[in-house]
Amino acid sequence: MNVLWRILGLHALAELGARLPAPLARLFNISLVVVSNLVPLVGVLGGWMSFADVFVVYWLETVVLGLFAVVRIATATRDRHLARRARVQTAMVFLLHYGLIAAGLGFFVFWMVNAAVAMGEDSEGVPWLAEPPTLAWGSWIFAGLGIFLSHLYTLTVYWFGREERRLYTPWQCMWPPYPRILVLYPFYALNVVVLIVLILFAPVLLVVLLVACKLGLDLTLFALDRYLARRRLRAASAREAAAVAGPVA
Repeated sequence: MNVLWRILGLHALAELGARLPAPLARLFNISLVVVSNLVPLVGVLGGWMSFADVFVVYWLETVVLGLFAVVRIATATRDRHLARRARVQTAMVFLLHYGLIAAGLGFFVFWMVNAAVAMGEDSEGVPWLAEPPTLAWGSWIFAGLGIFLSHLYTLTVYWFGREERRLYTPWQCMWPPYPRILVLYPFYALNVVVLIVLILFAPVLLVVLLVACKLGLDLTLFALDRYLARRRLRAASAREAAAVAGPVA
């Protein structure tokens, strides 16, 4: 993994992140979060993405979060004495549980998209309906890449560059992806009728609302993550100071 890390240039990025002043690192991170979330909106307004692509890209983000969580489980160093077998078991439990939830959400997203497409096609020729949404596969890569890089920056700069991995056990690394995916579930399920209506009558408004909610959620979770990381860092510093002072006393 270390060899691949260096080949991809992420080792250098991690070292740079370790040297960056904390406010500047946060500013870069927030900028990436904002820009990556605005790309789908720009794509819809520019005509090279539909609402359906936005839903798929946001679902793909849940997959990226799951994969990065596995990396964190494998590299967390707070419990250094944890056996490799226990780490593998923790990763397998996470993949099974989170994977089932992500798969269920993906099924629901694709069902909703297909239902909206079918409704639009059945209403073809009605002038006051929007055109049926289509899927632009290439846009998934472009918009998804921005979101991927945003999370990769966080993983590289904070987790490895600033050694935040020493603040977490593998078990604690399982839980951060869940708030986002669990928020998406009721958002889709409770508003499926509203979503389909907006899809047909005002798809741009739908995307604006979705991007606004998603951006607000991402910024909130980022602020919460930074707050918890600072608390863990203070607690770790206190433990280290106590360990040094103990033998002297």
